Amino acid sequence: MMSLHEMLKEKFGLERFQGYQQATCEALINGEDVILIAPTGSGKSLCYQLPGLVRKGTALVISPLISLMNDQVAKLRTLGFRAASLNSGNNHLLNWQILIACSEQKLDFLFVTPERLKEKNFSEVLRNTPVALVAVDEAHCISEWGHDFRPEYRLIKKGLSVITKKPPIIALSATATPHVQQDIIGQLGLNAPRKFTAGFWRENIAIKILETPPEHRLDLILEVLSTPSARPAIIYAVSRRECELWAEGLRGKIKAGLYHAGLEAYELIKTHKSFLRGDIEVLSATAAFGMGIDTPNVRTIIHAGLPSSIEQYSQEIGRAGRDGGLSQAILLYSRRDLYFHEMLIGMRYPSIKVLKDFEALIDVQPKKISELARLLPLEPSEFERATQILLGYGAARRNGQYIVKAPISEWEKIYAARVIKKTEDALRVYRFSETDRCRMNEISKYFGNDAPNRSCKICDNCLTRHLSLVV
Repeated sequence: MMSLHEMLKEKFGLERFQGYQQATCEALINGEDVILIAPTGSGKSLCYQLPGLVRKGTALVISPLISLMNDQVAKLRTLGFRAASLNSGNNHLLNWQILIACSEQKLDFLFVTPERLKEKNFSEVLRNTPVALVAVDEAHCISEWGHDFRPEYRLIKKGLSVITKKPPIIALSATATPHVQQDIIGQLGLNAPRKFTAGFWRENIAIKILETPPEHRLDLILEVLSTPSARPAIIYAVSRRECELWAEGLRGKIKAGLYHAGLEAYELIKTHKSFLRGDIEVLSATAAFGMGIDTPNVRTIIHAGLPSSIEQYSQEIGRAGRDGGLSQAILLYSRRDLYFHEMLIGMRYPSIKVLKDFEALIDVQPKKISELARLLPLEPSEFERATQILLGYGAARRNGQYIVKAPISEWEKIYAARVIKKTEDALRVYRFSETDRCRMNEISKYFGNDAPNRSCKICDNCLTRHLSLVV
């Protein structure tokens, strides 16, 4: 039998493990549950791929995005592995063929979204399939205290309960704080998991933060990006309108593209491919340009406004310099950005009164979704948000065309706490912008890495401190 190092070289074409990789692989091979926190682009995928092959059977990978799953499947197939993604983007016949291949033990890796776990056909296949291990990618999505909570992730623990012989589980995230890590452990039912934390620290990203009113940001963006060595670059905008504004301001001067959730899927795919090829040098994007994006040579990340959280900020600047080259992350902010976030939170999170009125309508008996939409004095988008929140927090459940009350006594308290947290998250980014301490050290400490005396030496605060000492 090949050693891990031999398999690493023969199967993946790699000469050596990085940092935490070998210890993580060994823990999973030994059947231990694992929680792994490491920056995006640092090789987390290998930590379930290699053990999945060693343990035999099918490695089940749970991921939030179809595009992310398809990208991983393509890479694994290139390496000669039997991999497939069971998702709503496939036609019915292809999904059926994948289910058959899984039941016949002809897959090394099967990628699914959390929603798939509640489907009867898939549960039956899973019940009779030897599962080598389970990898839960973007595991912070399971926690209400994470920056990207997705209620469907709460389906995972129950969905995995049908597996006859419990496999080891690895939960992976780049942005889980210590509080969120504990929630992940509880929500997934991990058994005394081994924890591996690589931290966020990136030696090659120079962070610079400038207090800049919105009306002056385009001039500064143009100044920064006029230097060819500052490109390729990504500009992160706080809204679709501003995303379009920055892209329009660059056109005719720099090859720029546009990426936000309001565009058609084919447009986003075309834009991403153009950015990868270098046909587009600068991408003006919202947070929609997120999970699964892996462009190695990005030299500059510009945030044209405060991000909504430290987690979002660290994830987005982490897309710079994945090739190891020196890169820069520039954040332009003002106090007005805080008011924008307050407005956004108010729009995205209906008041408790609105939710209670909704809940009261289904208190006596279930009602059709169309009937509820008529009875509640809400705009269609507001109605949709209220519906998703009550379903996500367990106060209601969907039964065909009906919404049924499913009372959870704690939902109001949990929901109210999350709304408060969203406000605090934005304020925390503002305070981070105002600090005179090492930027990278502050981010690292936020994610639980205590390095009080460490300096990145290249952020604006470290350079200012160094120059003052020289003078």
